[in-house]
Amino acid sequence: MNWLDAIPTLLSAVASIAAAIAAFVSLRISKRSISIAESSALAMHHNSASLVYSNVVISLEETCRNLSEFCGNLDVQWSRELEDKDHYSLGGQNARPLRHVLSNGSEMLANYAFDNKSWNNSANQAIFSVIRRGVNGLNDSEYKKLLNKADGEYQSFEGIFGIPSKSSSIVSASAFRWVCYQLTKRVKVEDWKSIWVDAWLENGWLYNYQSEYLKIKPVLQEAKDSLKSEKLKLAHTSFPLDYNKELSMKYDEIISIINHLLNDCNSELLEAYKDWNYNEELSQLVICSMATVHFAKMQLDIIDINNN
Repeated sequence: MNWLDAIPTLLSAVASIAAAIAAFVSLRISKRSISIAESSALAMHHNSASLVYSNVVISLEETCRNLSEFCGNLDVQWSRELEDKDHYSLGGQNARPLRHVLSNGSEMLANYAFDNKSWNNSANQAIFSVIRRGVNGLNDSEYKKLLNKADGEYQSFEGIFGIPSKSSSIVSASAFRWVCYQLTKRVKVEDWKSIWVDAWLENGWLYNYQSEYLKIKPVLQEAKDSLKSEKLKLAHTSFPLDYNKELSMKYDEIISIINHLLNDCNSELLEAYKDWNYNEELSQLVICSMATVHFAKMQLDIIDINNN
């Protein structure tokens, strides 16, 4: 075959390949253009929702700043104050300071309550299950067994006994039961009574928590209503909020935080126990109250992170 005769065929093949490449490039450019157009339309469509979200986060961070600082102070200072009632030698040969017992216990309970599915996402129910279910079966035999394992150890109680199971009641967890033993052994019942009463007196720790919380409650509700209204406004448009995955996730997170603050950290939930008559449970009420405040601080810290 003469090579001159093959040239037209070769050129035709090259042209076909070039056309295919051009078509592929054109398709990619076209898809990219459509994607850019859709992204631009989405951004414009959700501009108001983005603005509402930003305004809510900024407003909450500013409004909740005092409560956030107060929660941090309560966690540290109230625990230190309670050491005045501590009979340290009754906690073992080399016991942890009472402030460590209180902070470790309240943080453990708050973490247990955080997003706990077995309590229908109710952190308040998880925290106060300690009171509602009761810490039953405390006895000297168990106390000595736990004491032998914990005395002289300076890691967290979860590090010694294990993290409480999310699928079981925390009152059955050795780490939390150890906290309860330490509180009842080291502080007298009558002292827990005076601690609880004093906390609700004017300028007491729980009185002041309630005062700070009530300042932000209307702002929380207004923020929630604003977010839900904006989300509803977009629900029946061409681009509902869930089309914008990043913004939708931000909405879900901030609404979840607000719900926790409204439903789980409400000072009225603590006030319901203000006149508790079962003195032997007052040490556990103090831990539940500290855990509620610690849980509130956890939520407020997330708002602060989102604003920075």
